[in-house]
Amino acid sequence: MLLKRIAVLILLLVLGYAAGHGQTLLAGSSSSTMGRLDAVTNGIVDGVTDSVGGVNLKTSEPTGSEAVGGSTLPPRPIKQKRRSNQDSSRVRAFSSFGIGFKVDTLGGGIEFATPLSRSFNLRTGGNFLRFGYGLNLDGVNYASKLHFQSEQASIDWFPFHGGLHLSPGILYFKNSVSSILSAPPGQQFQLGDSTFMNSIDDPVTGTASIGYAGRFAPTFTVGFGNILPRKHKHFTIPIEVGAGYMGAARMNIKLAGTACTSQGCFNMATDPSSQASINQEAALINEQLKKYQVYPIVSMGFAYKF
Repeated sequence: MLLKRIAVLILLLVLGYAAGHGQTLLAGSSSSTMGRLDAVTNGIVDGVTDSVGGVNLKTSEPTGSEAVGGSTLPPRPIKQKRRSNQDSSRVRAFSSFGIGFKVDTLGGGIEFATPLSRSFNLRTGGNFLRFGYGLNLDGVNYASKLHFQSEQASIDWFPFHGGLHLSPGILYFKNSVSSILSAPPGQQFQLGDSTFMNSIDDPVTGTASIGYAGRFAPTFTVGFGNILPRKHKHFTIPIEVGAGYMGAARMNIKLAGTACTSQGCFNMATDPSSQASINQEAALINEQLKKYQVYPIVSMGFAYKF
């Protein structure tokens, strides 16, 4: 069919050339015959629109449709580029948020999270813990209360775009331990290297406290579970394990009352030798506390994405 249309095109060009130059190709023909040939040629040219490439022969412009065998086909549809997986999975910063409730070694807590990108979340929260416990150390009773309060901020990095995340962060904490000290009247107790006999009439009592010199601690945790799941989910159960470097805690001890040694009875609040024994006891405890500068963090909870 294409060859046939090309042959017709060549024939029309030849006829057109002959009509314009009749004296050379058709010598001796009458002017009326040339006029009829010219009219036929112009009529054919006027009525023909070639479909090769959809171009009008008279105007050399696209016709808007292709003509094949006398039938008209609609224009070819324009194909739209598909969005790549990267575009479809793109997450806008601060486009959503989630809330979680957890229980961990820092206490009970609440946390909030918002996305920064597909691979990163910003997470903040607070923890609170308070409880009492008692112990006996070298004949001295410690009725202690633990006070934990902290705020935390971290960046959650999801390297595989799943639930596994690595989370460096910073912890602002106010953790302390306060204790009321007492010794049974008429019983022995030890402070440092010295042994004392507690008075019956004026028994020894006092206080002790444990605190930290700093307030900020770097943290690092590894966890599974995303407070802001990228799929169409709302509930998750995040789990984390890690640690925070808080530094060494220090204990201070204050005692009052009367205690006796082989050299006599002394007021624990004012006697220099008794104060030296108290300071020695605190130094021994502080040496043990230096072993626990890194605080373990273990957390589990549930979260909801809005």
